[in-house]
Amino acid sequence: MSLASRLRLVALVSAYAACHPSEHGGTASPWSERDSAGVTVVENRLEELPSGAWSVEPEPLLAIGGLSAPESHQLFQISGATRLPDGRLAVASAGTHDVRVYSPEGELVGRFGRQGEGPEEFREPRVVGRYGADTLVVFDAMLSRVSWIHAEGGFLGSAPASWGGKGFPVAGRLLEDGSILVGGGMSFSSEAGFPTGVIRPESTFGWLRRSGEAVFLGDFPAAEMFARASEQGFMARGVPFARVTVAAPGRGGVWLGTGDDWTLQLLAPDGTARRVVHATESLRPVTASERSAYVEEAVSETSTEYEARQLRELLAEVPFPSHYPPYRSLVGDVAGNLWVEVYGGPGEEVPSWTVLDPQGRGVTRLTTPPGTRVLEIGQDYLLGRTLDDMGVESLTLWRLRRG
Repeated sequence: MSLASRLRLVALVSAYAACHPSEHGGTASPWSERDSAGVTVVENRLEELPSGAWSVEPEPLLAIGGLSAPESHQLFQISGATRLPDGRLAVASAGTHDVRVYSPEGELVGRFGRQGEGPEEFREPRVVGRYGADTLVVFDAMLSRVSWIHAEGGFLGSAPASWGGKGFPVAGRLLEDGSILVGGGMSFSSEAGFPTGVIRPESTFGWLRRSGEAVFLGDFPAAEMFARASEQGFMARGVPFARVTVAAPGRGGVWLGTGDDWTLQLLAPDGTARRVVHATESLRPVTASERSAYVEEAVSETSTEYEARQLRELLAEVPFPSHYPPYRSLVGDVAGNLWVEVYGGPGEEVPSWTVLDPQGRGVTRLTTPPGTRVLEIGQDYLLGRTLDDMGVESLTLWRLRRG
């Protein structure tokens, strides 16, 4: 080997070592891996993760909607959105029962569907993702139907969704083969008897194939509820700072966590765990002032004094947890990374996130724009639903910068 070749080899090895530090030299990784009966277990030390390596620019690249927007741009109950490769944005407006496509500059270029139950009609549409270059996959839970829409040509077809699992089907995002991740909903039946107190009914998680066929992953606890049955009827309301089972598509399976502790699992299609991810971060305690703030925030949303009084009486019965759950939601990005939303308290409008790589190893921490619910994360963008000070919503596109 020539001297020049040896020098190039040394330079390559040095560069690799600098970019891939290990616990045996250089900067130690904020995670470790071990094998447990054939399952890879990842331990993340979240307090060691860097902050600021990734960021979202403070001003949106594009905003569609708002109080002064024309009728063609007024969105109501945004339930899902996706960005096409050429920059067009597709969004489901459940309140107006349609799916709209906007140009990269924000001009309306397509509008599909209307209110109803017949062909090419919706009751509660949700864009759950894009399959291929320009086919939109739309799920209507109220009609139990999956539809496919070409972003220019319109409806391509639809199929009934035969969901026979526990709970009302709630759609997530698309899996790698175009199937729709489903789970997290709940339902109650008088045949089984109405429960009372703090409950966490089971919900079936799985997916719907493109044909509408259901595939079940398993039954997991849904969100915590406070239920009360009486002669006047049955009532169920979410518990303050409730634990909830969250799920997101992953590479080769589905990421899922029940919120009991900081644990996530990558589940194979047969329900077995391929990877288990833990974190060392302690759960944050719920303070007395935060309990009071929760009550006042909930009461402020009532419209009459009678409703306010009834709600105060109800919340006086509902037990508050001693600690916040470890996470609120999961979102997978286009690169296969998993974004884990930190559970925020009352009045905390700036969402915080922990980002894991496709194997569940910690990458970074960052915040996303205030008042914005993340709908989709691309390589260099974030698509969300943003509420202004008056509660008016808009579809917003933000620049994402990865370190």
